[in-house]
Amino acid sequence: MKRHRLFFVAVMLLVMFAGISCKNDKASAVQEEVYLKFDSVEWHDSATVSPNGITRVDYKCVFPVSGSKALKDSMVRWICEQYGDSMFNVSVNMKALLEKMGRKQITVDKAELAEIVAHRGADDKFPLEYATDIRTNVEYEDSNFVTLSCQTYKYMAGAHGSTVSNAITFSKKDGSRCGWDLLADMDKNEIAGKIKAGLKEYFKITEPNSDSKLREMLMGIDDADYKDNFPLPAYPPYLVKDGVAVLYQQYEIAPYSAGMPKCVIKP
Repeated sequence: MKRHRLFFVAVMLLVMFAGISCKNDKASAVQEEVYLKFDSVEWHDSATVSPNGITRVDYKCVFPVSGSKALKDSMVRWICEQYGDSMFNVSVNMKALLEKMGRKQITVDKAELAEIVAHRGADDKFPLEYATDIRTNVEYEDSNFVTLSCQTYKYMAGAHGSTVSNAITFSKKDGSRCGWDLLADMDKNEIAGKIKAGLKEYFKITEPNSDSKLREMLMGIDDADYKDNFPLPAYPPYLVKDGVAVLYQQYEIAPYSAGMPKCVIKP
């Protein structure tokens, strides 16, 4: 009788642990289904223009391979736009897209470099270089939203290159793009106040007269605009882990040496 009782207890323990394991597996499965799956492709090439010109193109793309059709189509459409292709096709092959747009960029660059070489003359041996680097990536994701980012670097034989960085948040519910509606509970003055506070952190301003110090760091903003009409960035805000990010481009409100001023408006 005792042996039967021990056997019964052992069986019940096995059933209980099996049940716990199944619950954990289901929880893990639900967690995995929340997040999208992504793949990546790259394309690189270069071309020369005699005697001393060269252009390089480097593209890297991270793109979705799961999610609803509306969400995937919306994200892929945005990705295509970043590489200069506005003719969105739902069956687009990302590798083929990068190659098509990359070769188009090389053709444009070669024509410009050939004009410069012809204008300077064959005796001018100073090297000429063009470069284009575009990379899309996943910036942030939670159960309701996903944010994609793109960084574009261009160098055109000048003193330095230029970078444009932007990101966009998509609703997983219907694939719609989110922007300033992420801060719909704030009016423009409140948003401006949050941005100015964030920019003070970006520039590491801690002095009591912090507004005047921030004004010194910025350009193209007079006293009236600083107080009542602070300029918002050209690109919309986007979701990140700590809140809603606001990003200004190079030269947008500050000199090149200031980089791309950024702040995060926390919930």
